[in-house]
Parts: sequence; structure tokens; C-alpha cells
Amino acid sequence: MKLGRFLFLLLGVLCLVSCKESEKERIARLVNEWEGKEILFPQNPIFTIQGKDTVDFDFRDSEYKIVTYVDSAGCVGCKMQLELWNWFIKDLDSLSHGTVPICFTIHPEDKREIQLLLKEKKFNYPVCLDFENDLFMLNKFPNHIMLQTFLLNKDNRVIVSGNPIHNLEIWDLYLDIICNKLNNN
Repeated sequence: MKLGRFLFLLLGVLCLVSCKESEKERIARLVNEWEGKEILFPQNPIFTIQGKDTVDFDFRDSEYKIVTYVDSAGCVGCKMQLELWNWFIKDLDSLSHGTVPICFTIHPEDKREIQLLLKEKKFNYPVCLDFENDLFMLNKFPNHIMLQTFLLNKDNRVIVSGNPIHNLEIWDLYLDIICNKLNNN
């Protein structure tokens, strides 16, 4: 009896383990789920430079736009990699002639910490400090940092999910899609 019960339990555990989705499979599934999904934006987001000076930043009517969301959990500076974003923005602007805006939205826990980070990294691109976490609440982004950045079309629909700063293949993919479209127009 005990051996039969043990084998039955072992078979059950093996079924559970074999049915569990791997991290790679989960990310692939989420990427597929988000493709074509519309990203919703808060009514009047306020963009600032280094968390101080409010700037007029209109990204909504662009042919393409990149949206990246960062929450306050963990090391915000580690997640953002602002030095790499500076390089990406230069690369993007040189290829797109500055026509593809990036909508940086940060849900900060500490405004002063974000201001210091942006100043220290000499990040002079507009950033929305979303204290109410409106962008996340409207869209319910996945919790994985790789799936909180999106290349959108003019209708705010996801073309590609993935963070170009944390994955060079995504970096190249974003630029290839944008350049191919711009060259075909």
C-alpha cells in the first residue's frame, strides 16, 4: 500500500513539474499576448526634465513611439540604465531624425531619489513621474522588466515588446523596424 501511494504521489509531482511553464516560455507567451494590444495613456501626463522643469512633450500623434514603464520596486537606477538609454536615444534620433519619441514613465517611491538619479546620469530627456501609477493601472503591465517597454505604432498598438536596454537583439529590432518603415515612406 505504501509503495502504491508513493508512486501515485510521485506521478502527481512529476505531472505538476512537467506542466509548469519555464521562464522563457512564460516570456514568449506574454510577448505574444501583448502583440497588437493597445496601450492606454492617462489624460494629461506631466513630463519634466530631471523631475523639475515641466516641458511640453507630445508623443501621441507620432508614427512610432516607444513607451517604457519603471516601477519603484528594487533598484530603479539598475532597472533604468540611463547611460544606455542616452546611447539608444542618440542612435534612434540619428536614424529617425528625431521623429520617434520615447515616453518614459516612472512610478517613483521617492521623487528626490529620482531627481538625483536623473541629474547624476545627465539624463535630459522628458520623463513622466507618475505618482498615482496611472499608466500601470490602465494597462496592467507584466511584472517582468523586459516586458514593460514597447514599440508602438501610431494607433498605440504594440508592435514589439521588450526592453532594448536589457537586450541588444531588441535594440536592433526596434531600430530595424523604425528604419525600414521610414525608408519605405
